Amino acid sequence: MALTGAGLNTQTLAVKLPISVQVAICRLFLRTPIGRTMGDLLPMTLDEAEQFLLHDDPADQWAGVTAETLLACGATGPPYYAQINEALAGVLPRARTLQIPRSGHDAINRAHPRLVEPVAAFFAAPVSPERAGHA
Repeated sequence: MALTGAGLNTQTLAVKLPISVQVAICRLFLRTPIGRTMGDLLPMTLDEAEQFLLHDDPADQWAGVTAETLLACGATGPPYYAQINEALAGVLPRARTLQIPRSGHDAINRAHPRLVEPVAAFFAAPVSPERAGHA
């Protein structure tokens, strides 16, 4: 968990700590309810990371996706998320990006209104012929 967290969240101060300290923090974290949940999700996180590596090609490989797309990330999360979203928005014909203020990678876990409201608005928007894929 310590190695995965350090690899995925390269912008955090914790990655500057010695690995033994990171491991000790993770052991304590795993004693909490959210820590146990995150520990249970670790295999899925590793599977997701493998998929990222398998699909680490230029963004234009996704240019054929015509669905209206919201690419969201936390503004204080890893900087590479925003960079990936911008690259995808540049090639997806109907995409837009959203950086959630004062939120990190775990914004979805907290479901703060600054995340929920724009995502709910995106899904609640009327379905126009363009949005439905019927031009």
